[in-house]
Amino acid sequence: MNFTKESAAYAAIDDLAKRLNVAADDVTVTNIEDREFPNSALGAPTSGEMAAMMMSDGWEFELSADDETYIYRADDQQLRLVGYNGENIIVAQ
Repeated sequence: MNFTKESAAYAAIDDLAKRLNVAADDVTVTNIEDREFPNSALGAPTSGEMAAMMMSDGWEFELSADDETYIYRADDQQLRLVGYNGENIIVAQ
């Protein structure tokens, strides 16, 4: 998968809408930041995942829906949902 900042944001919106069973129009992007992450898992490894310890450039998206805030992280190769129900989730890779 080759993400741009914009395509990753749209993918995050679509993913969250499906998870919450709401319309994509009910999901709001409240913040987008360029970030440098501490590892290849974008600082959000899944349970048991081994991540290469190298700095990775990408983006962090803050989304809002149903009065809750959700964090997604992406680079050009992957999209992750951070801390959803206490877990990090690889959405696309």
